[in-house]
Parts: sequence; C-alpha cells; structure tokens
Amino acid sequence: MEFDEEKAYEATSDDLVGELLPLVREMKDWQTSVHGKMLGYMDDAHVKSYNVVFFNYPATGSLATLDAGDTVLDFRAGTVKIPDGTVSKMSSNLRDKQKDFLRSASIYSNRDIAIQFDEDDKSPVFADHFLNINHQQFTKITLTATEATKVIVSVSTSPDTHIESIADRNISIEDESVPYGVDKVYTIRTDKDLHFTGALAQYESEEENIPGLVANKIKVLRARALCDQQLNFRLWLWGNDTFDSADLDNDRYQDYIDCDFTHGVQYKNTGKWYKDLPSGIYYQDFDGTKELHIAIENLSATSKNAGASGEIVIELMYAIMP
Repeated sequence: MEFDEEKAYEATSDDLVGELLPLVREMKDWQTSVHGKMLGYMDDAHVKSYNVVFFNYPATGSLATLDAGDTVLDFRAGTVKIPDGTVSKMSSNLRDKQKDFLRSASIYSNRDIAIQFDEDDKSPVFADHFLNINHQQFTKITLTATEATKVIVSVSTSPDTHIESIADRNISIEDESVPYGVDKVYTIRTDKDLHFTGALAQYESEEENIPGLVANKIKVLRARALCDQQLNFRLWLWGNDTFDSADLDNDRYQDYIDCDFTHGVQYKNTGKWYKDLPSGIYYQDFDGTKELHIAIENLSATSKNAGASGEIVIELMYAIMP
C-alpha cells in the first residue's frame, strides 16, 4: 500500500491535520525501511534512501565542557541553554529538517551526570560510559552536571543508534557492517580497576574472561580502546577460557585486533590515548558461558605499567548472530 501525504492532508479536517501528518510520515519511513530490507541491498537505481537526520553536540564532533547545573539542548528550536542562562543557536533544528521528533541518542561523559528527555524522569549517565537510548521519542535533552564535565551527544531520527552517527547525512537503511535482520546492538566493556591491571614487559600478555555477553555467538560491529600509555598492543580473542592450547584441536583461537596507540589520538594533546579499532569479527564462546575471552599482548619495548598509570579499557559494540 502506498501512502500519499498530500492526499491524506486534503482528506482530513483542519483539526486532525496536525495529528495525522506525523503518522503518515512515520508510515512512509517504515515502508521505505521494509522495502530496503526485503531487497537486502541498497542501490540508488532500485532502492530509496532512508532519510536519517543527525545532530551532534558539539557540532564539531569533539567534546563539549558542561558547567555545573542544567544544560538544555532543544533540537526543535535549535538552541543550547547553559546553566548561566546564556542561549546559543545550533547550526540546524528539527523544523529546518522537517522532522517532528528524534528517536535515539548516544551520550558520553567523563563524569557522572543526569539526563532528561523532554519532561521525563531523569536517568544517570555514568562516567566514561556510553549511554545508548533506542526507540525513544523526544525533542529536548537536559544534561545535569555537578562539576565541569566533558560530554558528546549524538541524536538521530533513526530508532536505533547503531546507524553511523554522521550529522546531516542521507544514508541507506542497510549498513553492511550490521548483519541482515539485526535490530539491536549491545556493548561490552572492560573495567579499568578489574581487567588488565598488571605490568607487561614486551611480548608479555594478560588474559581476562569478561562476563556480560547476551549470547554466545556475536559479530563485533565496532571497537574502541582507551589507554594511559602510548604503547602498541595486540588484542587476542579466544573461544574458551583456556586461551592458547598446546593441543591444536583444543585451541579455539578466534581473531586478533592490532591496537597501536602510537597511532592513537589525545584530546587537547594531553591525557589518555584513544583508538578506534577494526570491526566485523565473528566470535563464539565455545564454553557457553557468554564471556569474552580476551588477552592483551604488549608489542612495545616499553613496559606497560601496573595499576593506575597503566590502565586500559576495551569496548566492543556487537550484534547477536543466529
């Protein structure tokens, strides 16, 4: 069934127009999405693009510093109101993009903050964690900080945050990094105080069994790492908690990821190092324990420090595989 927005508009009485049009637009978006998934590929000659609108705060894609108090991001009006009452303009807004509301958000902060969507109850965002919100409906976000806090906020009209966060871009609903049929993306993250806390000389490694996978078969869609030291590591993935076995029949090696922080980046040229990592890895926990069996090996001549000066955190975003 084809939906004609103009005919729908003409057929309704004036008092119902405002309520009907958002529904018509949503049904048309849904129709385009389903059509793309049925074909299984996106080709400009055959398939429409699913128009997804993104907003990032700050618009540069870097980190913004919040002062203590409430910072209000009003995406419908296109304004940012900081705690002292100063209001600034965003580069665009929902009205300009002819969109009624946003559907998903991804928020990172380096301190604990609270977040509020429109007039809903506030929810926590914990320090150095990404909060992904899917299938929401909102036009405004209020960020409440108790101290100076660095944040980045990405929101979109897509109901799922796994679509790549690039502002003001028309993209296809099918993302080749997301397996066909996947409708939810999960995150597993190591803890700096529990995992990889020891000292490592060159070619030494540390092994960890990270609990928290939601399934034993997954595909890693994206990975990232943070580290105190600018060293070159290799991340090894095994499918059981025995890691490398002398018996080749029992060795469940899965894959490795080179994580070279000598090619990483720093924010403001100081502090910890950041690194985006290759993705698209298929992983299976053959123990059936829903754990990520991961080891880091230090490839640098310089040793990895133990404790607080040698912390490293690994985060994987993944989808369940059948």
